[in-house]
Amino acid sequence: YGLACVGLAPSADALVVVDLVESPAPGGKAFGLRLGDRIPPRPPLGAVLVAWQGDDAIDAWLRRGAPSAPEGRLSRYVRDLAAVRDRGYAVELRAPIQERVALLADELRTAVRDRRATAQIHDLLDQAVSELADEDVLLTDIDADRSYQPSSINAPVFDVDGSVALVVCLIDAPDPLPGRRIAAIGGRIRDVTTELTRSLRGRPPSVP
Repeated sequence: YGLACVGLAPSADALVVVDLVESPAPGGKAFGLRLGDRIPPRPPLGAVLVAWQGDDAIDAWLRRGAPSAPEGRLSRYVRDLAAVRDRGYAVELRAPIQERVALLADELRTAVRDRRATAQIHDLLDQAVSELADEDVLLTDIDADRSYQPSSINAPVFDVDGSVALVVCLIDAPDPLPGRRIAAIGGRIRDVTTELTRSLRGRPPSVP
């Protein structure tokens, strides 16, 4: 598909980059991500972690990112999660903050090659997620004839307990893609993660 592929593993408080294949397209930077980077799974990111979970897990995810968010925004996220669950994958749209973070991360890694760079990059990612909370990032309805600029198309792999073991993401689309193309990519990622779930003898949790 000409996109970068990232594997994210859930930890106690973050999604950790555990695998990364950069895009073959010229200029692809995978948003400045590197192995070991940690991304806060707060709204609107990390939807596939909770879309199949019960109300308590969803509420914790919602409040983690915006404890004082207006009810309208929280209701929008709940609708987004239903769309993710129905399709089997999430589509996150690109926002300007992501481009700034990618450039700053590259600059930091070039200028400061030690733990200070890593700490500052994690702070940048945390800031980026906070700013995304005010954006319409999660795509609910995909119009086949409309073009979108996705930042990530991703789906979960489940383990034997029904917990998310891995999130597989395709990122770094250089240009907008038509909705039908996004749906085809999302369907393919869903099929791949379904096969990976079966290979682990995993299962998605039963939706309450």
